[in-house]
Amino acid sequence: MTSGRTEEDLAEVMRGFRAKLVCVVVGLLGAMPVHAADAISTPSPAEEGAAHLIRGDVTKAVEIYSAALKDTGLPNDRRATILNDRAVANVRLGETKAALEDYNHAVELFPEYPVAYNNRGNLLLALGQLGEATKDFDRALMLAPGYAAAYSNRGNAEMKLGKPEAAVADFTKAIELLPASAPPLSGRGLAYLAIGKPHAAIRDFSRAVSADARFASAYRNRAEARVAIGQGDDAIEDLSRAIAFDADNGELYVVRGYAYLLNGNTASAIKDFSRAIELDPKSREGYEGRGIANGVAEAFDDAYADLNRAIELDPRSPVAFAFRAFIYKQNGQSDIGAKDVETAIKLDPELAGSVVGAR
Repeated sequence: MTSGRTEEDLAEVMRGFRAKLVCVVVGLLGAMPVHAADAISTPSPAEEGAAHLIRGDVTKAVEIYSAALKDTGLPNDRRATILNDRAVANVRLGETKAALEDYNHAVELFPEYPVAYNNRGNLLLALGQLGEATKDFDRALMLAPGYAAAYSNRGNAEMKLGKPEAAVADFTKAIELLPASAPPLSGRGLAYLAIGKPHAAIRDFSRAVSADARFASAYRNRAEARVAIGQGDDAIEDLSRAIAFDADNGELYVVRGYAYLLNGNTASAIKDFSRAIELDPKSREGYEGRGIANGVAEAFDDAYADLNRAIELDPRSPVAFAFRAFIYKQNGQSDIGAKDVETAIKLDPELAGSVVGAR
């Protein structure tokens, strides 16, 4: 799902805001009879469920939404909105099957409800059903052409489908609608990076972190763009900021490890790759990075051990074979490394130009 606040999060905040507004109105109507004031200040079951969801009591929210749905007098559109809200809660609980059933029921009851299509699309996107997710985003945008989140989410789907140019167009539309929203800015930055425009990517990532200084993924993505144009020190600074907000994210340590390595700081690179492995002992990327860093440091036995482990974790990793071929060459064993070069190229023909020198 899209990073940052999603449309359902905004809906939850608005429901909470309405509940607070009721209290303010009651305070202003001090002369109102007690029974009338009580009628105004009592939140609906759906509002009560939203309040629990905002507080993080997701299980309780599901219970309240389920109780609300037992009301046989609910009109279809109201029932659909509660089903959508319960689906959001179920997604947070990891109950994806139940969530999908609720979204499906919601759009059956209320086919003109764009939020349910957008949210179902996000769930399908997370489940890897990219085509179906895109259809849902298309439907949401047909019903609500100004739906910024749906443009951004469709951009995310297009990125996964390998269509970065189309993603740029969708993220741009989302940015026009919400100029200060960090997620579509970061998304367009990634799309620009994918089509070989790192400077444009950096501008978007910079706008994203200006909009939300705690948006860790934008720092991480800007670092990747900076590495691409040789700004190693700036990339390391960005990754350090991202780690400050997300200290247990192993991927950030892997990326910073490569930034250190490219900057000639092998010791810090090895430390970061080791930290990634501590966080996830099955981190193939961590072992690959530490393997090549150990090779650069001429700790060949450690390098072989790390790269052998990476290959054990993923026998189809072209990077691990390419790195091991490089280490063989560094260690004066090019003949042995030739087989790894062939394997790497077979797994990923685009690596041919990069690893041929390891023969």
